[in-house]
Amino acid sequence: MSVFGIYNLFTGVLLLVFCPFIYKLIKDHWEDNRYASQSSILVFLSCVVVGVYFIIVSLPVLLQSLKVIFAHELMISWYRAVALPVPIPFSSMVFYFGGIIFLFVALYYYYESWGKKWVGIYEPEDRKKIHPLDKELSRKTFHICVIGVIVCYLVVGDLIGTAVYDSIAQVYDYFFLGFQSFYRSIFSIPIDITETEHPLQYLAQYGPTVWFPGIELTLGKGICVFAFVIIGNLLMVTDFIRIYNYRFYPIKEITFVYRERERSVLGPHIYLVFGLLFSTVLFSGPIAMSTIAMSGFGDAAATIVGVSVGKRKIQGGKSSKTWEGCIAGFTSSFALGLVSYVLVGLVWYGQKLSFMSILIIGIVVNLIGAIAFLIFDYFSPPIKLSDNIVNPLMLPIVMGLVSYFIFGIW
Repeated sequence: MSVFGIYNLFTGVLLLVFCPFIYKLIKDHWEDNRYASQSSILVFLSCVVVGVYFIIVSLPVLLQSLKVIFAHELMISWYRAVALPVPIPFSSMVFYFGGIIFLFVALYYYYESWGKKWVGIYEPEDRKKIHPLDKELSRKTFHICVIGVIVCYLVVGDLIGTAVYDSIAQVYDYFFLGFQSFYRSIFSIPIDITETEHPLQYLAQYGPTVWFPGIELTLGKGICVFAFVIIGNLLMVTDFIRIYNYRFYPIKEITFVYRERERSVLGPHIYLVFGLLFSTVLFSGPIAMSTIAMSGFGDAAATIVGVSVGKRKIQGGKSSKTWEGCIAGFTSSFALGLVSYVLVGLVWYGQKLSFMSILIIGIVVNLIGAIAFLIFDYFSPPIKLSDNIVNPLMLPIVMGLVSYFIFGIW
């Protein structure tokens, strides 16, 4: 019996399992750290929304696969599983990597308990020796690294997909006498197999990029979601350890670049990863990748320029942010967001839209997005929310609404 969708269902449930722990952090620090608590509320909401979405889209696939009798029903179940947020066979790897994460934590616990003497929680004197610019560069390295997600979306998804599905095709050809040989091509013309009387013929002809009502797949998106889920699980589990039992936190060096208000609450990288998971799962490829570019490079440019050359304080000096940093953030957000939108849009929309149409839509959408980024950046001190979570949650909503109501595409 084939069981499809179970790992996506497991991922959704795991995201919901994080919620009580996040709630505890919010409750524990509501009075002494309102900034982190309010930002953690957005992380909580992100986990709830994405977790429920995973469950809603995977549960019907699981239930259908349990009732499979005929060959074409098995194929349809397979295709529906490929179109899930984390496609088959990468969905099973979430479970395997989850096991590796917990094994890693357990081994480090054993190592820390028996391998060396406990030396204390923080080393403030060493941390004071770090230059402010070096600290900000270290903090923003993670932001800049997320631009690799765009490369993954454009290139890695195709390469990995072709290799994986070609290998699967060979296995199935050998064991099932070629009856599932349509696995050979992961990229092809989207079709609605629910409206054809001969799904076998259409599936064999068009391959695994199949459109179902409400679901359309590009493998690059699936692999990006897979990466965010794995990284998010690792960071969330280890951050709970850092907060409640720092001794057994396996990557203590990261705490050297934490700000004072971040040491006993969720780290800024948690905000960013779960915010980007939200945008990547729920929004189109071009919108999601523009959001990643803005949240990564835009925020990094604003901070680095503001710290290094910024002199003119915004809000009449009430904030530590500068106009130089805000302008750098706006400019880099628009430029890199537009480039990302066009590059991914050419893959995402294929023959549906011309290059000029994608460019024009990208200019309008990313200009509005960059303005929203500037507004969020300007007002972030009084609002008491981390821009690491505000940007990846709010920017795709703003840009998605602009794209839908002006151009009719989501």
